[in-house]
Amino acid sequence: MFEFNLRDHYFLLQALDEIGRALYPDTWVGSEPWATPRDDPKLIAEEKRKSAEKVRVADEEVEAARRDIRYATSADEKEAADQRFLSANAEFMRADTYYRHFPENFDRWIVSYEHHQRLEGAQQKLCEALTSGDVPLVYQGNKEAPVTSWNEQSGFRIFVNLSTMREPHWERKGPLVGSDSDSTITPDNPRRIPFRHAAFVRKDEFELWLYRQDWARKHLRQLGPDEQCRILLKILAWNTPSDKKRLRQECKELCLSTIEGLTGNQFRDAWRALAPDRWKEKSRPAEDAVLHISSEMLSGEEWFS
Repeated sequence: MFEFNLRDHYFLLQALDEIGRALYPDTWVGSEPWATPRDDPKLIAEEKRKSAEKVRVADEEVEAARRDIRYATSADEKEAADQRFLSANAEFMRADTYYRHFPENFDRWIVSYEHHQRLEGAQQKLCEALTSGDVPLVYQGNKEAPVTSWNEQSGFRIFVNLSTMREPHWERKGPLVGSDSDSTITPDNPRRIPFRHAAFVRKDEFELWLYRQDWARKHLRQLGPDEQCRILLKILAWNTPSDKKRLRQECKELCLSTIEGLTGNQFRDAWRALAPDRWKEKSRPAEDAVLHISSEMLSGEEWFS
C-alpha cells in the first residue's frame, strides 16, 4: 500500500495545463506557462503607426530644407536653409530612433501577448480553486496547505511553473533566513530545514471541480465518449455517500443517454475500472442502501449541457 501514490495526483503545472485546455479549448497550445508578459499589441500598434507618421513628416522637412539649400540665391537664404536643415535633420533622427525601438517581428509580439493573456486566465481559475478550498493544495505527502490563511502570511508563495510552494515564515521549523539560498541544507549546515515543497492536487478532487465548471463544458464535449464516461462515473462516485450504492443498469442508462457515441463496451470498461467495489457487489442491496438516478439526471442536462 502506497503512503503517497503519485499516479493519483497532478503536479500544479499539470493542473494548470488541464485548466488551460478546458478554458481555451480552441487556442491553448501548452507553452503558455513560459509566455513573456507584453503590453497590449493594439496599443503598441497605434503608437507605432503614430511614430511612423512622425518619421515621414520629419523626412519631408529634411528633403524640403535640402531643396531650399540647393536653390538658394543668396548667402542669407542659404544660411537660413542650412539652419532649417539642421533642425529638421535632428528631429528626423529623434523620430527615427524612437521608431526603431518597436519590435520588428510584430506578429511574434502579438502571439506572446495572447499566450500570456491565456496564462493569466488559467492561473486565476487555479488560484480561485486553491483559495476557496474546492481543490486542496497538497504537499509533503498528504498534508493540505491552508491557502486562505497562509495568503495573509509573509513569505508564502506558490510557483506554478515549478510545481512548488513556499511555506510562510512562521510555519518554517528552521531558523529564519534572509534568502532562499541561505536555506540550503549542507553537511556544514545540517540544521537548516527546507521550506520549499513539491505541490500537488489530488486528481479526483481536481477533476470533480474542473468538470463542474460552466466554462469547462465545451472542452468536456470535445473529449472522446470513453473519456466522458470515465469522468461522469467519477463525478457520480464522488457525489454518492459511502454507505450508498448506485445500480449498474441505471448508471449505464445515464451514460448512454448523456454521452453521444458511447458504446456498451466502453461503459463496461469504465465501470470495471472506476466503479467503487460496493457498487459491484453481486448481492441484492436493501432498497434504502441504493441511491437511484433521477429522471432529471437521465436527461443529461445536469452533466454536460
